[in-house]
Amino acid sequence: MLFGKPIYYRFYPFDRIRGTVSLTVDGEKMTLTRDDIVFYDKKYEKCEDGSAKDISDGRVKIYMDGSEYGSHCFEVHSDKLKEPVAVSCFQDNWWNVVDFDLDIAVNGGYMSCSGEYSTNRAFKKTKINITNSTASKISFGLG
Repeated sequence: MLFGKPIYYRFYPFDRIRGTVSLTVDGEKMTLTRDDIVFYDKKYEKCEDGSAKDISDGRVKIYMDGSEYGSHCFEVHSDKLKEPVAVSCFQDNWWNVVDFDLDIAVNGGYMSCSGEYSTNRAFKKTKINITNSTASKISFGLG
């Protein structure tokens, strides 16, 4: 089975970027729905590259095609946020399959994010840790 996994992922028939997102604003856990997620293409125009599914614990599950090189983006919207939080996953090989789990917290205008992501190529989890950022953008998957 030496060549099984590389060949399988090149012909992988499902969404190549998928994961969960949770949001806390000023200490209050928000209940996210699929309507709170907006997907964008590389030109940052709204697109249908992905879909979101409600999870019973207030998180959303994100699914994006991700079969092209480059950034795949979505925004998390909430009435409690001054501006949406943009999330960008960089796909450095079109055959990668990326799984992620993000916990976003916004307190007093500062954003923090913790979580992890993994790809089929590395087969290991990489930690995401952003603290006290005034920016509202999260990027991961670079190389």
